[in-house]
Amino acid sequence: MRAAWDHLPAERQPPLLGLTVQHSLAYSRKISASPELDATEQAAFPPIIQPLVRVHPNSGRRNLWLGMHAERIMEMPDEAGRALLDELTAHAVAPRFVYAHIWRAGDVVMWDNRTCMHRATPFDETQHVREMRRTTVAEEAPAG
Repeated sequence: MRAAWDHLPAERQPPLLGLTVQHSLAYSRKISASPELDATEQAAFPPIIQPLVRVHPNSGRRNLWLGMHAERIMEMPDEAGRALLDELTAHAVAPRFVYAHIWRAGDVVMWDNRTCMHRATPFDETQHVREMRRTTVAEEAPAG
């Protein structure tokens, strides 16, 4: 997401600064045809507002903050905000910004969730076992 930000045309970057995005698990479930959240889950996972452009607290580099949960841009009418999110997402998933791992036995992959989008791909569960171990490191509140 840093590279995607860096490769936006220079005139496109300033208008994105200061925009905020509502991220919603309920939204991502809806668009992925996954089971909807029940009332208890909705209460446990309410929408949250994040900056569209974040600054990494260690490197100081800017990056886009998108993903399947990105539902709407708070400062824009819904249709225009959705169009911008779709445009930025299409830009961010251009092949030059995507790493696709070809798994082999013994592989370990780590990433910084603050600077990337990630997605598991379908696989034949009758032939392969998925083992995932997650470690989360607490961080301070994101820098705008």
